[in-house]
Amino acid sequence: MSYGREELHQLLTNPAITAMLTNGADSVWYDYVVPDTGKNDSVINYYRVAGVDLSLSYLQTSYSVNCRAADMATAEEIAKAVKNVLSRRYNKAVYFSATLLPVLPPADVTDGYNAPIDVIVRGRNL
Repeated sequence: MSYGREELHQLLTNPAITAMLTNGADSVWYDYVVPDTGKNDSVINYYRVAGVDLSLSYLQTSYSVNCRAADMATAEEIAKAVKNVLSRRYNKAVYFSATLLPVLPPADVTDGYNAPIDVIVRGRNL
């Protein structure tokens, strides 16, 4: 079971999003840590942050989608594009909803800005 990861990845590689990234679809990773790309690169990393309650008649989980860029405005712009693609979207019987969270400043001189998004995934047979 992918718990919606495959469907989420397909949406995150939408041309409306990847056109804003440094290396297009190659700048989207399913990982907790972004590969060493440089603080000036615009990239997205995402990962599952919630368990799955198997007692429900449907499956629900959450992902953290992190839109990273050299400056706050670019990080926010990428995050808004992601939200527009994901919000209230059905994809292969999977429903997505997205909430923009506050932009995080760089942790140190090697880091860029991060505009995180909380994505809730609901569906059957995730």
